[in-house]
Amino acid sequence: MTPCSPFTYPPGCQNPMRSTPRFVLFQAREHNDPMLAHEVDCFLRHLDLTLDELETFQVLERPETEGDALLSDPQLRALIGGSGDYSISTGGPPRLERFVRELIPQLVERQVPTFGSCWGLHALVKGLGGRVERRGVSEVGTFEVRLTPGVADPLLAELPARFMAQMGHHDWVVELPAGATPLCENDESPYQAVRFGDGPVYGLQFHAELTYDDNRRRYLHYIHHYGDPNNVDAGLSKFSRSSHANTLLRRFKALFSS
Repeated sequence: MTPCSPFTYPPGCQNPMRSTPRFVLFQAREHNDPMLAHEVDCFLRHLDLTLDELETFQVLERPETEGDALLSDPQLRALIGGSGDYSISTGGPPRLERFVRELIPQLVERQVPTFGSCWGLHALVKGLGGRVERRGVSEVGTFEVRLTPGVADPLLAELPARFMAQMGHHDWVVELPAGATPLCENDESPYQAVRFGDGPVYGLQFHAELTYDDNRRRYLHYIHHYGDPNNVDAGLSKFSRSSHANTLLRRFKALFSS
């Protein structure tokens, strides 16, 4: 077979990066947060991987040099999850700040296939020179997302023009870094999904790894951050099904593994 771009994959081509993909989930949550394990489970289910096929890297605890070593592996497939107690707009511990400032830019420079979810999008935007800010309005629940008109991308090729997606965030992308392309939008933001550069680095504002049940569980755990503990039913009424968005991780895996 003829080698081809690791991004476009024309039929009949063999991607030279696909021999033994190494999926690593970078997590920025405290070690005692129950959502740490829940997040792993969600990524496993939607990537259709077993526990021994998905490595985790705890940004707040692992030595920084280990992150540098991971980035040198040409088989790395980076997944960037949520952050629990931290946000890009308010900052975090030094290791988290270094991850955003120093390791994030290398993902694009080295053309590492990357899938950032929610905080993962914010980390990519901030680390590459864009802006993320806290706004008065939050998106918590299930919301409609639209493909950006006139933009085609292999990751989103199987999605309808409009679909529902799970969300839970206070921070908003307000300015993209140079070379970034918006792929999805909605009435609240033109930056619901973004490709960084011309290669396989993506960030999604919504949670493709969460189902309706997963996001409700996440909401109840963080209700003091995202809702009113005295009016739980009102908050839960904002959640619905989101099957189309949940296909994106398997699509990512299909594009970037053998």
